[in-house]
Amino acid sequence: NTAGSGGVTVVARVNDGVETQLVKFDVESESSAEAKAAALREARELNERRRVAEENRQRKQENRHRRDKGLESLPVWSHAEVRAAADLAAKRLALAYEKEEKRAKAFAKSAAAERAQAQSLAAAKAAAEAKAALKAAAMEASKLAALALAVSRAVAESQSAVLAAADEELETKTAADAKDISAASYRSEMTEKAAVKAKLAAESAN
Repeated sequence: NTAGSGGVTVVARVNDGVETQLVKFDVESESSAEAKAAALREARELNERRRVAEENRQRKQENRHRRDKGLESLPVWSHAEVRAAADLAAKRLALAYEKEEKRAKAFAKSAAAERAQAQSLAAAKAAAEAKAALKAAAMEASKLAALALAVSRAVAESQSAVLAAADEELETKTAADAKDISAASYRSEMTEKAAVKAKLAAESAN
């Protein structure tokens, strides 16, 4: 409820442990929301003071009975002591929460780093395997090229030997026709050698 220019009246429930009362607070502020918040804080403060006062009243009454029975008295706390204890507990809770939050962030960061390292190692392993496969393929291609060259040379040698044998055979026939027995014998021997050489070359090519 508005209480004059720039002011707010807030009605709050205040409980002292025995009864609940409605208390009005008039707060002057430029913002009605801020005024309401301030009034509610005052209401809570008053509520806490009344609660502590009522607890102390009950404890003092209990302590009289305890003293009559020879028992140790219960502690009686002032509002300031209760407030200080509550503030200390809140600070400890905040520090514990902050500590756990930092631990959680550190754990998440460590886990992310481990995942990144594992991915990097896997990529390096894959690259090494690919490089080894390429090297093996290159070596196999080199072997095939060398084998093809050897076959080509063997075929060429075989063809050359066949041609040489044909030439020798022709010369031998010519020498025989000329009745040159000595020359024919020599040519025949050379033809036989050429034929053997051609056969060996053909076998090598296969």
